[in-house]
Amino acid sequence: MKVLDIFNKKVDKIIKDKDVSSILLVGSAATKGNKEFSNLRDIDIFVITNKQSNFEREVIKIDGIEFDISYISKDLLSKCISQKVQFIINSLCSCKIIYSQDNEISDILEKICRTYYNGPKKLDKTEINYIRFNLFMKYKDLLRRREDFLNSLFLANNLFKEALVSYFKLNNLWIPKDKKLLKEIEKRDERLFFLSESFIKEGITDKKIELLEKIIYHILKPFGGPLEYWLKGKFPLK
Repeated sequence: MKVLDIFNKKVDKIIKDKDVSSILLVGSAATKGNKEFSNLRDIDIFVITNKQSNFEREVIKIDGIEFDISYISKDLLSKCISQKVQFIINSLCSCKIIYSQDNEISDILEKICRTYYNGPKKLDKTEINYIRFNLFMKYKDLLRRREDFLNSLFLANNLFKEALVSYFKLNNLWIPKDKKLLKEIEKRDERLFFLSESFIKEGITDKKIELLEKIIYHILKPFGGPLEYWLKGKFPLK
């Protein structure tokens, strides 16, 4: 059976539920034409319902095609938009409507697009200082453990990813999925991408740690650099 036929059959089955308001195609499948659709091996769908319920997810395989289906009520979707829930905003900002009985769906999706292009919630001064302090303290802890080769390598790799994620938070950017993290950095910061590429390719742990220091300082420099001490005051519980 062709991929499009498998997809249509599954959609028809979902539509039979009287509570279903809209069905949205998300991810890479949303940009594919009928010919390209035949090459897909996984399809992501969002189902919006009128019935109030918790967010639900279903991951199944049908005739060799993997479906990742998210179910969300209209009320919960509205709350997620107002709270700028990243997973929802990122998933639906470039979706494709494949079924709808809701006249408001276009307005809802337009609001999601505006939210996406306006960026996530800006960090306040305390949150920025926390990132400056947290990255520096973790780097100091890593330096103290350099003699423990395996653990220091593990910690360095973890801190590397945390530093890159912090770059997006500090610059008021949506955090990409892991598989798109480096590509987004390559687009935005040539120096950071060069340091990141060097870190990944480096096979000597001590040199990786030196590169990690440069990465952290590069990310934090526009925000005052690393913060070595925290004066008594409000501190985020994370």
